[in-house]
Amino acid sequence: MSVTPIQLQGAPHRQHAMEAGTINPGVLAAQYAVRGELPTRAAALQRVLDAGGAAAAALPFREIIYCNVGNPLAVGNRPYTYHRQVLALCDCPDLLQGLDAATAEKLFPADVQAAARRLLQATGIGGTGAYSESAGVTLIRQDVAEYMNARDGLAGEHPLAATAADVFLSNGSSGAILMLLSLLADTGSREASAAAAASRTVMPSSPPAGVLIPVPQYPIYSALLTVLGTHQLQYHLQEHRQWALDVTELERLVQDARQRGIDPRALVVISPGNPTGQLLEAANVQEILAFAHRERLLLLADEVYADNVYVDDRRFESFRRVLHRDMPSEVQRELELVSLYSASKGLVSECGRRGGYMLLSPGVTSAAREQLTKIASIMLCPNLGGQVMVDCVVRPPQPGQPSYPLYARERAERFASLQRRAHLVVQAFCSMTAVECNPSQGAMYAFPRVRVSARAAQAARDAGMPLDTFYCVRLLERTGICVVPGAGFGMRSAGEENGDGSVSFYLRTTILPPEDKMHDVMDAIKKHHEEFLHKYGSVSKM
Repeated sequence: MSVTPIQLQGAPHRQHAMEAGTINPGVLAAQYAVRGELPTRAAALQRVLDAGGAAAAALPFREIIYCNVGNPLAVGNRPYTYHRQVLALCDCPDLLQGLDAATAEKLFPADVQAAARRLLQATGIGGTGAYSESAGVTLIRQDVAEYMNARDGLAGEHPLAATAADVFLSNGSSGAILMLLSLLADTGSREASAAAAASRTVMPSSPPAGVLIPVPQYPIYSALLTVLGTHQLQYHLQEHRQWALDVTELERLVQDARQRGIDPRALVVISPGNPTGQLLEAANVQEILAFAHRERLLLLADEVYADNVYVDDRRFESFRRVLHRDMPSEVQRELELVSLYSASKGLVSECGRRGGYMLLSPGVTSAAREQLTKIASIMLCPNLGGQVMVDCVVRPPQPGQPSYPLYARERAERFASLQRRAHLVVQAFCSMTAVECNPSQGAMYAFPRVRVSARAAQAARDAGMPLDTFYCVRLLERTGICVVPGAGFGMRSAGEENGDGSVSFYLRTTILPPEDKMHDVMDAIKKHHEEFLHKYGSVSKM
């Protein structure tokens, strides 16, 4: 029996279902510079080095040093012994079977064994290979709640203390950010929600959504908002005040957005800052909390670098601590605050585990919680290895336990080294001609401003590159050091003209290469900078 082919009306004039003209334009427009053009070039050079031969020998460096992304273990930093031991036993409980107690304890201290058994009992018979509850293992979420309560001064019977129900575990903080921004995504162009369409009812159109994000800022926010079609309302941090946040600019931005028919719904604040390394003072945090409450904004407190504070005269002030310590009771009850944390950052730096979480304040509505639960359910659950790593972060060895001396030593050495590297990198940049760099008070980065001649800017245009990319590509090709142009964080890629005829731009580098190598890295950057100024014309000292 023959079948007559169906002739479709208006057959598509395309070769593929996914091509430039059909792919989601939001995805096409999204940019993520820390994994963008410079790292791609660096990977190509790495392949040349790996292949060896004449091409590799011709390069003026013998290795690629990745300073583009906060990925500490990838550049030689070491993991915590306790965390890896607990994870090993959770992944392979059979490691202890058939061993007597004395032999087992030589391999895994008693507190490691106890922690693993506790977690395995909570995960059930499937262990780390089975799905957990959608929001994460209940026991781990309770451990997170207790940790955050202690951190923020809400321990004990405090009426606003968090419980497991307030915690969503996630695949890194990135997973939590995606969940939150999905709830805020623009609905202004849609005539009906999916549910309304199914019930044949039409929902009233609402104003398009906007989210306030800092500039400079970690590009996950701008990238995801672009993908989701949500307006980016960019507020500029004040470089001359060590990248402080000015609430008056937030107020102006909100009013301007509303006049343009945009509904500001959320405010993102990163402290300690990425890429700038700034640390907000308590008074500034109070202003931000009051503003977010007054304007009925969801406040996303990105605090993944809470443990990375390198200045002795300052302390990390979490938004949640300041909220419950310093703000009026109605603000405490009503403010929609979400605190973000990650096992990828801090002093743990287990980026590949993809462990993170968000903690919801009492002001986050039941409707929002239900929809977050729905999104978590659609994704089934965060990965179990990341969940175990989160538990190790929030429930580390305590004094008196067998693993504590080694853990305390590893933690102290790691912090002291990062503190020295932060100081070293900033001092090195400040010693260079026509370079300024605010102190790296926290996080893992430095964000210097570089001034070059107008001739250098013209050379970049002639090469068909933005000025900041031109400089960073030359740095990579001459030293093997991969950094990120400032445009990747929202700064002007072509630079800004100064009164003396010079042009300024920014770049971001991590402080993560091993300490003995960090000196060589900064010496190489300084040498490249001097050669660049010599080739394209020097500028006056600042």
